[in-house]
Amino acid sequence: MSRYNEDLDNLIRVMDITDGELEEIIREADSTLAGQNADGDQKIRALLKKAQALQKLNKHDESREYVDQILKLKPEMPEALVRRGNIYNKKKEHGEALEDYSRAIELNPDDALAYHNRGIAYGRMGKHGKAVEDYSRAIELQPDDAEAYYNRGTAYGRMGKHGKAVDDLSRAIGLKPDDAAAYYNRSLLFCREEKYDKAFQDEIKCFEYIQQSDARDVIAKTQWVVGVIIKNSENLDFIWDYPEEALKKVPHFFPWIIASFIKEGFIGKKYKKLVNAVFRLWKGCYDADSDEDGRPVILYQYTTMPALRAMFENRCLRLSPVSYLNDPNEGTTFFTCLKESANTKELKAYLEKIQEKETGNRDIIFIRSFTGNEDKLVMWDSSYADNGRGVSVGVPAPLVDKGRGTPEPISLMINAGTAKPDDEEEAGQPIPLELLGLFKIRYNRDSVGEIAGCLEEFKRADFKDETLVELLARLFVPVAALIKGEEYRHENEYRLVCITSWKEAAFRKYIKQTEEDGVYIETEAILFQEPDEEDDGPEEEYVEVYMGPKVDKITWLKWRDRFRYKYAAVKNVQQSKIEWR
Repeated sequence: MSRYNEDLDNLIRVMDITDGELEEIIREADSTLAGQNADGDQKIRALLKKAQALQKLNKHDESREYVDQILKLKPEMPEALVRRGNIYNKKKEHGEALEDYSRAIELNPDDALAYHNRGIAYGRMGKHGKAVEDYSRAIELQPDDAEAYYNRGTAYGRMGKHGKAVDDLSRAIGLKPDDAAAYYNRSLLFCREEKYDKAFQDEIKCFEYIQQSDARDVIAKTQWVVGVIIKNSENLDFIWDYPEEALKKVPHFFPWIIASFIKEGFIGKKYKKLVNAVFRLWKGCYDADSDEDGRPVILYQYTTMPALRAMFENRCLRLSPVSYLNDPNEGTTFFTCLKESANTKELKAYLEKIQEKETGNRDIIFIRSFTGNEDKLVMWDSSYADNGRGVSVGVPAPLVDKGRGTPEPISLMINAGTAKPDDEEEAGQPIPLELLGLFKIRYNRDSVGEIAGCLEEFKRADFKDETLVELLARLFVPVAALIKGEEYRHENEYRLVCITSWKEAAFRKYIKQTEEDGVYIETEAILFQEPDEEDDGPEEEYVEVYMGPKVDKITWLKWRDRFRYKYAAVKNVQQSKIEWR
């Protein structure tokens, strides 16, 4: 006999149920229906149980057939009406769902589930005030229902009543302390109120319980919120209050590096001050996706014609990451500036040791750089643009950087290696772009001044500690790549950088292995899309395409016509105006 002898909708909130157990429920129901000794009520209960199990297996049409059989036998059965309302809700037929729920409530005014589910239908129709009324009645009838508080809190949040929303989500958490989704939603509210320390506390809890829950859809969104919290915080002092083990679960470079400092016992004021200085430099380069007038920056990727063909077909931006720096002084300018600021030979020597370690530790993931230069000879005259025979694709920065303005965080698909994964379902899972960042390269040597000042406070004992050298080498990796010499200012460079290592990313399964050759990162299908009139994002959601100066006119005309035929959003397909030397 199945352990589920009560209504499945009530039980599903407090315990997990597997597909195997649902199939067992269906077999038991079939056995009852086929038996000679079952009376009419028993058969109706068996039909209802089977319909519930089928719906939870996402077999909604089959479920509906059995519910209709019940309602033919017993037209005024509230439970069957609620079940059919649930099916309508799943199929987004909310008007029909409301009718069934309302009729169920007429027949049984004390049915908390009917009120609750009607509230869900109202919420999906955007009628959040009506939803709150129904959730409130459900809570009166069943005061210990964590899900009702959760849903009412979500409805209050959508109405802009953040205080009431936080109160309800807190009640939901009190009743169900392992509800990852409730922590996630409360953290969003704290973010809107700019209470980033409280938001981070909820994210810590979310990651504590998220692997134990069925809230898989929350994982990517939670990682995105962590990035929002950290990027918008004035400093990282609040992160040091958490245990090392908790911080290691948070998918962001700075909690990870702070966890390492805590583990090694480097928790004094000067260490916190240094981490904050590095964070401020990183943050100062971050978020460079609009110009001085607030218009989206157009980022240009100089690439080859085959790459353009792949982009055209799948509307994805394919980026080849590299784990090396290809300019002579790239990655070294940062340390050069620090050494020039050092007042003692000891500090200069210490920085030499850190630089040596940082260079060996430079497994940070760099993705192909972008430029703000739309049609420049210096950009065409390179292997990246096939020496003038390639193409330049201009993409609005918000599309590259987290898809700001879109309803959900845009994800990147990261694939690595040629080996087939043990678990095929693990391959190619998306990660949120908040694990990466779009940065504007700095060419100003004064950018490292605050970090240099922090290092001046270090003592001789610090200079002798090899563990600290390793930690600082890791700490400086994300910012060392963002400082370049003045002689490179003409590149007007932007860079999409992942702030974790290949090893760390592979361990945490952010990087997936596939049978694809090579390594690449590919966006979702976001290119060449028409702007959404209801979207608050930038209006200039389009892509510019420049054919290189060595591309012949016939090729250019063919590509122009292809884009006009398939993608009206691409407003600018033209040939370079550069006269090739």
